[in-house]
Amino acid sequence: MSKDKNNEEGKIIPFPNLSDKLAEKGMEALQQKQFENSLQYFEQLLDLEPKHFQANFGKAISLVELGLLEEAAYLCEQMLKEGIGEYFEVLQVYASILIQLEKYETIVNTLEVVIQEEKLPPNAAEYFYQLLEFSRKMVEANNKEIAVQSLADSELKELNEALHGDQIERQLFAINKLSRKPDKQSLNLLKNYLKDEEKDPILKSIILQKLAEQNINEKMKIHKFSKEMTVNPSNIKNTYEAPFSQHVIKLLGEKIENDNPSLYDISLQIWSQYLFSLYPFKPNPLNENLWAAAVHFVSCRLNGFAVEPAEVSKKYKVENEQFMKCVDKIFEMEKQLKRND
Repeated sequence: MSKDKNNEEGKIIPFPNLSDKLAEKGMEALQQKQFENSLQYFEQLLDLEPKHFQANFGKAISLVELGLLEEAAYLCEQMLKEGIGEYFEVLQVYASILIQLEKYETIVNTLEVVIQEEKLPPNAAEYFYQLLEFSRKMVEANNKEIAVQSLADSELKELNEALHGDQIERQLFAINKLSRKPDKQSLNLLKNYLKDEEKDPILKSIILQKLAEQNINEKMKIHKFSKEMTVNPSNIKNTYEAPFSQHVIKLLGEKIENDNPSLYDISLQIWSQYLFSLYPFKPNPLNENLWAAAVHFVSCRLNGFAVEPAEVSKKYKVENEQFMKCVDKIFEMEKQLKRND
């Protein structure tokens, strides 16, 4: 056998359209919040095409969702240096990661170079200027070594403005900073946010979760969805693990899991997200069949599966009008989540 023939037999011949298939599978896994799977698909695609924008960008998002922020930041930095993808789209993701890592000096250095080169597009200029100003102030605060336990008035004011602003990255940073071993002033800022009916219900859930992690033993009011209650973060129970929630999950498993495991996984994610948006309130009405039917219907609709309300209501033995009210509540929550993405 000739040497050339041996070489030909040793070549790895990729499947036709393999890159497109890997990109499609990666995006599908990302949308379904299966981040370990999406990371694997995008890494396989990068083995074939190292500068593939969708693969690099998808990998960065997957790393963020898996909590691997340092790796995600490094990847975005390399994309910017090598000109992979739309520069300002990558820069925005890179900046949001740096905020979570509290690397404000890096943000300042990066944005100052971009602004000096007059590269900012008009539709993004205001966002990056505000981010630069915010980061400069945080660098200044860090240089003064302000203790977390006793935040200076100027920093409290800055964090309060961020909390009540409309940039989700800054809001999350403010929550993390204020809830980390909070003093009386920090706690009061968080309490004021919790009892304001107009504020984001998802962020309120995050605040309570953070305070529960700190075992804050103090009563406070929370206002959500036109309801108010007094809670103590130190003894709030996880609604997802409550018997009612588990009964809903059991019903979904009986109706969906064997026929469509992927749809079942999606339904669990939607149910978990809805409960988190309500937290610490419970779903109303407390009817397992109604909520299982609603979650089933929403899962189908969000993922392009054709299904009629009458079909689902029959499967769960509930009335159309009742379970569609629950459907509306879940869709409202989904809109709120998209705002926070």
